[in-house]
Amino acid sequence: MSKAKNGTAPEKANTTATEVDGTPKRSKAQQLAAYKAGYETYQTATGNLSMDNGDDVALILRGASPEVVMRAAEKLKGLEPGTLATRYADRNPGAKRMNSGNIIRGFVKREGTVAQVRKAIKEANAEINTAK
Repeated sequence: MSKAKNGTAPEKANTTATEVDGTPKRSKAQQLAAYKAGYETYQTATGNLSMDNGDDVALILRGASPEVVMRAAEKLKGLEPGTLATRYADRNPGAKRMNSGNIIRGFVKREGTVAQVRKAIKEANAEINTAK
């Protein structure tokens, strides 16, 4: 332990082991439970259950495949086609969709509109389905 200039031990900060910067520390399970409470469960076209936060972007992305969401995110951010497919090649389909959705959500928050997202999803869906 280092000593203060006067040779005594420095005073400890007035926090407990359960606080970080004045915020009570929560377990990972408690943190996830708090976030999960704000999510909506819905049934996908394949019959699986999924969850999202129910905002405008989430409603637009419901039912869209990871490929469509990645293509739309690339369009909205001006990335070359295939950029996100390469970046997320080692991830599972859910992670690809979630990460691409987060890019779209950031786009809407910073510079774009929900109408632009709706248009990009529609165009990406047409491109992907035409290519098959």
